[in-house]
Amino acid sequence: MISVQQVVTQIIHRQPYLEDMLANNLINLSSLARQIKNQVAQETKKQVTVGSIVMALKRLSISLKPQLYGRLLIDTVNNLNEITIRSHLTELVFTNSPSLNQKQKLILAGQKDSHHFMALTKGRKETNIIISHQLTNKVKNILKQEKLVYQRDNLTAVSIQLPDNSINIPGIYYYILKLLALNNISIVEVVSTYSEFILILETSNLQPVLSLLQPH
Repeated sequence: MISVQQVVTQIIHRQPYLEDMLANNLINLSSLARQIKNQVAQETKKQVTVGSIVMALKRLSISLKPQLYGRLLIDTVNNLNEITIRSHLTELVFTNSPSLNQKQKLILAGQKDSHHFMALTKGRKETNIIISHQLTNKVKNILKQEKLVYQRDNLTAVSIQLPDNSINIPGIYYYILKLLALNNISIVEVVSTYSEFILILETSNLQPVLSLLQPH
């Protein structure tokens, strides 16, 4: 039979924000226990008390801290000093097609020795192109026979340089995105390379994002 501790752990793990608040002692355990009491009783198929759930939450909160906030993660996010800004960007989204694949080569060929920004991502149904606004007409002309699904202007790229070992640090992207989400900041797109994490956002959100990411 599944235990109260196991059910409580599963419930919390399914809700990342709740898990984060629990790890940082930002939530009242008794209130949370009362809130999930019926769910715990249903999944354990037995009567449970608020007290037993509180004890399970306490044990879980202790185990969460080293998992969510390892020393390496904290040291890394506290030293995100190299941040580059590229403004005046446009996002173009096209429906995938065989001809689009060939025309992408023309777009990339025109970018040799260029200082313009470009990020091209191909999904299963669509291709997303984020470019410096000066290139918008040129790219749209090359792809004039393709189906343009969406265009968005007035975007800015915030490029965060990460250490080479960042791929081995669980939670580093989550930490950054969670920080923005908790401050009600929307992200238009996310692009990444081996050691670079790029946030594409509305230019109006640039200053709030910088205030959160840059050391004070």
